[in-house]
Amino acid sequence: MSRRTLFVGLAKLGACVGLPSAAVGLLYARESRTSTALAADAVGAGPVPEGVRFGIDHRFLQGEGRSYRIRGWIEGPGIPSARAARLQILLVAPGTGAARLLQTRMPLGAPLPGEPGENHSAPARTFEAAVRRRRTTDRGFTRIYLRFEREGTVHTFDTGLALQDHG
Repeated sequence: MSRRTLFVGLAKLGACVGLPSAAVGLLYARESRTSTALAADAVGAGPVPEGVRFGIDHRFLQGEGRSYRIRGWIEGPGIPSARAARLQILLVAPGTGAARLLQTRMPLGAPLPGEPGENHSAPARTFEAAVRRRRTTDRGFTRIYLRFEREGTVHTFDTGLALQDHG
């Protein structure tokens, strides 16, 4: 049973005993925020590191069938070069804390056309990853996190974006 189904059932039950459905809605909203926080804790996510900027091309976040492609750019001091440790993209399932690491290609290059990317302290790096959803259980892995190592410290942060399912 999904959480949404559970809360809809609770709303109906609450209506039978006189509880306003708005109260159940507030519980559902609070639980959703808590799920995102749990996922962030599970992958060790923190705030976006100081001086780091990134952009993800929204056109690629909607999958066709079972394929997605995540493309974007990242810049700032300490961003790994093509020869150093790679930028990692994690897909996280909110509420479970489970994460899937994607294989990424991070060639040297300019940011995607139309995006800002003029941090003079370090050139922007473009990245790309392909996502194939194999099972319906993979549908929960939607939240996009980025991870890289800078000066011996691993930085993981939530981009605030999610894959959009057409399924």
